Amino acid sequence: MRKTRGFTLVELLVVIAIIGVLIALLLPAVQQAREAARRMQCSNNLKQMGLACHNYMDTYSENLPPGAFYIAATSTWNSHSFAVAILPFLEQTALYEKYDFTKSPDASQNATVRKAQVSAFYCPSFDGLPVNTSTTAYADGAMFTYQAVGGVYYNNAALDQDLTESNHGKFPSNGVFRIDGSRRAAKVTDGLSNTVMIGEYTHRDKSGTNGGFPGNVRVWVIGSLTNQAFYSTKAIYQDTINSRRDRLDGVKFNHLPFTSLHPGGVNFAVADASVHFLPETIDFDVYRSLATINGGETAQLP
Repeated sequence: MRKTRGFTLVELLVVIAIIGVLIALLLPAVQQAREAARRMQCSNNLKQMGLACHNYMDTYSENLPPGAFYIAATSTWNSHSFAVAILPFLEQTALYEKYDFTKSPDASQNATVRKAQVSAFYCPSFDGLPVNTSTTAYADGAMFTYQAVGGVYYNNAALDQDLTESNHGKFPSNGVFRIDGSRRAAKVTDGLSNTVMIGEYTHRDKSGTNGGFPGNVRVWVIGSLTNQAFYSTKAIYQDTINSRRDRLDGVKFNHLPFTSLHPGGVNFAVADASVHFLPETIDFDVYRSLATINGGETAQLP
């Protein structure tokens, strides 16, 4: 009879080591593939919102959706988000019809809609539940990981016009989205294909109250509240894409930067409904010129 020979302990350890190395090499590739899929889904969300804005324009005489708007709200600072306005164009007519425009967006009458998740409003890379429970209405509901572009605040009297005074940062009126009504598409004289319209927003402070989930991300139905903060529209001031500066550094809430959890940049929907990934290394002057509607700059999307 022939004697069979099994693995020695050394051989077994070598095989285990080789398998461990292969797994270590495979895991980053799997993670990258998953992130690529999430980034693609995020891009698709922005594409849907961009097309919804164009369908809104077709219905409302070439007017872009309002960044924030009031319909018999309880005060001029209790406004509804542009995300509410485009619901019918995202196949969410039933949700739109449940919304009570005569009440403030944080009112109990709008709680059901406020807590309803709309997949197009939530980036899958955001690290937290899509629907949050909180004692504060602006964070009690379905999260909104995108923001409309309200323009650029220069802090320069020669460049700033029609500023809105606010406790949480002065707000300009030179972006695609106005905070007090609609804007005619014809007013975007820099060209729809050269003006960013909606960007990702997953900003979280490095520490403090807004350092944990959901950070500075708020619910999608709210345009503004009485504390004079804008929850669906942001202005670019002095921080570029994915800047790590936050409210603890003195940055006003209305001026917090567009941010994403995708490595290297942020997805933006452009006013022509296309979607572009802008790198965080983008020249700041180019970035600001892309955020205004009538600056007359020659900058184009990278």
